[in-house]
Amino acid sequence: MRLLKQNIATTVLLGPFVQYDDAVTPKTTLTLNEITAAICKGASRTGITLTASGGDNDFVHVADGYWSLELTVGNLDTAGQCRLTLRDDDVFLPVWEDFEVLPGQVYDSMVGGSDKLQVQVAADGLDNVSVGAPAGVAGNFREMIVQLWRRFFKKSTMTVTQLKTYADNDSDVLTTQAVSDNGATQTQGAAS
Repeated sequence: MRLLKQNIATTVLLGPFVQYDDAVTPKTTLTLNEITAAICKGASRTGITLTASGGDNDFVHVADGYWSLELTVGNLDTAGQCRLTLRDDDVFLPVWEDFEVLPGQVYDSMVGGSDKLQVQVAADGLDNVSVGAPAGVAGNFREMIVQLWRRFFKKSTMTVTQLKTYADNDSDVLTTQAVSDNGATQTQGAAS
């Protein structure tokens, strides 16, 4: 699926257009007024009138059965997925192409590299992240942060051989790690 910028006219390359009866021979000449062309946006379908040049939807052969089609601002006025279809059943096999039409700022950020996505976390966004203790070793980033915080600000015990972290009830063990000290190096094993 190709990305296009909303409300900006552009030219796309389509094809190859091939002979309907052998599916191999490139179509280098076509009768434009016999082609049924349409653009489908969501559940709606709008016909497109192809023109040779100087019109709204210029359709010109490039090489080897590939054709360029000018899409107008009106063709690209709706953000979201769209499908372009062209057919002339007794001349060439149907040709279609899917596009994702992106708002200008998103397109410029993702494709053009000339802008940045404008996103933000809601003022209370992080307040809505669960801080509940994971049941064992962390399995995702949220749990890793929670376990790190719990290690320093909730109950934990360390003996000569073990480091344990506890649930909020201060009695259920969440994680256990082997610890050792040979007089030169202190070692803390992986949690289990």
